[in-house]
Amino acid sequence: ELIVGHYGIGELRLFLPALSALSRQCDRRLMWVAPPHEPYAPALAAAGLDISRHLVVRPEQSRDVLWAAEQGLRSGCCAAVLLWIERLSGREARRLQLAAESGAAWGLVFRPPAAAREHSPAALRLEMSVGSGERCLRILKARGGRPAVLDGLQWLAH
Repeated sequence: ELIVGHYGIGELRLFLPALSALSRQCDRRLMWVAPPHEPYAPALAAAGLDISRHLVVRPEQSRDVLWAAEQGLRSGCCAAVLLWIERLSGREARRLQLAAESGAAWGLVFRPPAAAREHSPAALRLEMSVGSGERCLRILKARGGRPAVLDGLQWLAH
């Protein structure tokens, strides 16, 4: 789970190496559910992702966003599901977690800042922000670890 103040500050760059590896290792899809911006295919291809394996889903009804993500995670057809969602209850987050385990998929949820105060069953919770021209990444929760702050993430700017 990644909590982001506003989208487009480099949050996806954190996961590009892992997504690239998933994209090349198996013949399963990478599913994008309700992304705030259209995924830029040339940049994704330059990062090593197989663009032919991407599926972008934009449900018309907000209630269908969670359903689409859950189906993608559970299906066994997706190596990863990236989900952008404003509100997510603990029960809904747990359903996504179980669906990811069932489908052996990687679930990545992008949420707004207010979500940092909420409980989440996610194994890893990160918060990314920009201040004084530098990115800051806070590890809010890491199974088996402890909270930390990483300042000045210049490598994300490239």
